[in-house]
Amino acid sequence: MKNQYHDSDPYLEELVEKVKPIAIMAGDAIMHFYDQDYQNPESVSFKTDNSPVTRADKISHQIIDEELRKLDPAIPVLSEEGMIIPFEERQKYRRLWIVDPLDGTREFIDKNGEFTIHIGLVESGNPILGVVYAPATRTMWWGVKRGGSFRGDIDGIHQLKVNSLDMKSSGIKITHSRSHMDKATDIYIRSFDKPTTIPMGSSLKFMKIAEGEFDIYPKMSSKMKEWDTCAPQIILEEAGGMVVCVEKGRPLEYNKEELTQPDFLAMGNLIAYYEY
Repeated sequence: MKNQYHDSDPYLEELVEKVKPIAIMAGDAIMHFYDQDYQNPESVSFKTDNSPVTRADKISHQIIDEELRKLDPAIPVLSEEGMIIPFEERQKYRRLWIVDPLDGTREFIDKNGEFTIHIGLVESGNPILGVVYAPATRTMWWGVKRGGSFRGDIDGIHQLKVNSLDMKSSGIKITHSRSHMDKATDIYIRSFDKPTTIPMGSSLKFMKIAEGEFDIYPKMSSKMKEWDTCAPQIILEEAGGMVVCVEKGRPLEYNKEELTQPDFLAMGNLIAYYEY
């Protein structure tokens, strides 16, 4: 499928095609657990931050971790459900896989279909490859640095392109978290002129911006980790959008000492901006 890419590294073109089946394999495993009764306390455990984790999260992690190490044993894997590699070791890595085996566990438990799998690759702190897969709809999004980004579903493969965005326009289409809405983000959204707002789970918010369905996703009280944003960021960037830190106005960075991401804006192609 080389002809779909533009000016990207041939190694990344080949690598992303090998990663896509891994995401599908993990997705099939996740769906095996989809119909479980998650009201049963034995089916769900909780982390120290009170976020839920299921057996599906753990099985997906095991599959992805094992398969990525087969692809290239020299590239380490940082996964939400794996052991956190100390920064003293991580800072030596030029390339690193950053994985979320099940983004949107609350949506998975609620059975609304809005959950995804993330497999991202960073180089020197910047995303260069990303695959996002939604097992419930069997829809996949992917992108590589300088190669564009794409969606694959039952209708075929479609190249992604964001909307152009004027922050002063009326009726901007804003998406926000279905499960983690916060006051700061709500205040930010209300600062727009007659925005259209639609809640959505997991990284589907990024993907819908990449497809041009939404314009902006603000996260103003971020507790998100690098695995929540890595793969979605490169896909959105390659569709012509951006994911930038609110404070610094620069793209989010990866393999930092602190894995929590700052407040950010994910958006389309910004053509006009003003301070609120």
